[in-house]
Amino acid sequence: MSKAVKSRLEHIDFVLLFRGSISRQDLMEAFGISEAAATRDFRQYNETCPGNMKMNNVSKRWEIDIDSFNPCFEHRVQSVLSKLRGPKYSELLNLNFVTGAPRLSLPNVDVLASVTRAIANRKAIRAHYMHASGSSKYIELVPHSLVDNGIRWHLRAYDRSRKVFWDFVLGRFHDAAVLTGTIDDQESISADHQWNRIVKLELAPHPNPENLKNPKAIELEYGMENGFIVQEVRAAIAGYWLRLWNVDCSENQSNRGGQYQLYLRNPPALYDVESAQIAPGYDAESAH
Repeated sequence: MSKAVKSRLEHIDFVLLFRGSISRQDLMEAFGISEAAATRDFRQYNETCPGNMKMNNVSKRWEIDIDSFNPCFEHRVQSVLSKLRGPKYSELLNLNFVTGAPRLSLPNVDVLASVTRAIANRKAIRAHYMHASGSSKYIELVPHSLVDNGIRWHLRAYDRSRKVFWDFVLGRFHDAAVLTGTIDDQESISADHQWNRIVKLELAPHPNPENLKNPKAIELEYGMENGFIVQEVRAAIAGYWLRLWNVDCSENQSNRGGQYQLYLRNPPALYDVESAQIAPGYDAESAH
């Protein structure tokens, strides 16, 4: 089976599962193929995946046989959601899809281009950056990664003036230019301990009934086993995720409010995690 045919059969499988029916016209429009080719694809799908669909002679559409349907392709939930967000499938399935809050902070395209060129070619940049404290100055950075923290984009980079790896909000750059020199080993991604360190976060339903009345609902929502889930994240961004997820990271689960429906079962996992300073309720002294 060619890659092109496999792609079309997977499309048939997907649309049957998530819309319930598909026609030859649907397949022809999606892939720009002839009616004869579409007919062959449906015949091959029937041979490969028998019992998955049946013809409705009135509508002239193949419909899912829900009693015997067994997907012939793996449809991972992250991949499915990604497809449903795109216009190809959202329009086909007549879906209204809101993917998230509008971005209030967006980077300058020219700055972004300089940053990605520097990353791709292992170069440094000289950039005019506005700090939240109010100071604005030119700095030399060695960027290695971009991070979408759910609210805004930031750059993970080595700061040559302070000799540390740090996070820089992309929207606060006035300009950036790629430098021609080489970078040292201590400036590269391999030397960024916080980036390369992986921490395991144990997340569980918040025990305070004022925050969460029905822990079983959270266990079901997050697919928890034994009452918690484990998320492996980079130390450099752990604090951002914990804040985005509204996880109570206090030692005694003292954060109050309905937004805190999860708590961190293992606060010691955040030991020496620099980003933990923005994790809700985390206190480095009381956690150890």
